[in-house]
Amino acid sequence: MHRLLILFFALVLFSCQDAKKNDTPQEVLPNASGRPSEILFVMDTSLWRGEWGNTFKDILETPQKGLPYEESQLELSCIPPNKFQSFVQRRHTVVIPLSLDQKTSIQGVPKDSLASLFNQNTSLLFFEKENVHAAPQHILYLVAPSMEEMPKAAEVHKLILREKLMAFAMERQTQATYVQGEQEKLTEHLQEKYGFSLRIPKGFQLAKKEDSVVWLRDVHKKSDLNIFITWTDYTSQVQLNSDSVQAWRNLIAQRHLANPEAPSSYPVIDHRFSTFPKAISFGGRYALESRGYWELLERTMGGPFLSYALVDEDRGRIYYIEGFAWCPAQKKLPYIRKLESILKTLDF
Repeated sequence: MHRLLILFFALVLFSCQDAKKNDTPQEVLPNASGRPSEILFVMDTSLWRGEWGNTFKDILETPQKGLPYEESQLELSCIPPNKFQSFVQRRHTVVIPLSLDQKTSIQGVPKDSLASLFNQNTSLLFFEKENVHAAPQHILYLVAPSMEEMPKAAEVHKLILREKLMAFAMERQTQATYVQGEQEKLTEHLQEKYGFSLRIPKGFQLAKKEDSVVWLRDVHKKSDLNIFITWTDYTSQVQLNSDSVQAWRNLIAQRHLANPEAPSSYPVIDHRFSTFPKAISFGGRYALESRGYWELLERTMGGPFLSYALVDEDRGRIYYIEGFAWCPAQKKLPYIRKLESILKTLDF
């Protein structure tokens, strides 16, 4: 905890000193480029091929849980500093690792100021700038006392580094999800009729609405994205148990998501794969997150899903919201990330 407090102090100090947004108005900056999960490192290629690069890859290229095949949560690439110019500078997330014994510096921040913040509890400083070459853009400087200490420092602070870059990726994904606009009237309808709100991007259609179930779909030739929300009275903490949530979920799917022409054809959780249940904070509320694989009962179709179960204590309700995707012969993570960016707008 002491280490985190010192690191937070460093972040605040640099934010006050120089981590300000570019003075150029955002509307005149070019649009940032790159897929949501892409992270561009600016560093010498020899360091990228060595211990520095290996450390960052080990920390950040971790597989996303809940997918049938391994897909990294973040996509890393590297470019040397002398090539970081022109359109390359427009990447939405850029990481620039440096050490005090290198010639490279952060514009406007004296190295003496940086050096004074290192001690036995702080071995890596985070320094962020926004909208420098494009918008929206994050440039994250990682500063270690020396080149030799960078890999160890990054490893010590890997949770902070991973969480920060994942937050940037989800921010970018949310922007991409709603870039074509959203269906405000449908959101208002859900709020007025059912007492909850959800930001719904263009493309999704209302497939079903009943007393306690809403089903949305976005169907294309090569993909079928689905979101359904259900709720019931909250009477016991047992309802937030993973087994209870999954049983409830499968019952709802059987009753409300089945093909009318083939009642036995509905999506169930495929228990050949783990669902990785995890307690998280969802808009300040306790929630149970699950990630896994769904299949039609006859195993003719399947794909990844992501879900949250959470409680509205004021109304005495428990909600379950799930996004599941059918996207054969394609990477699954982009679809799940899109669904995640929508699910996390649920509010009541």
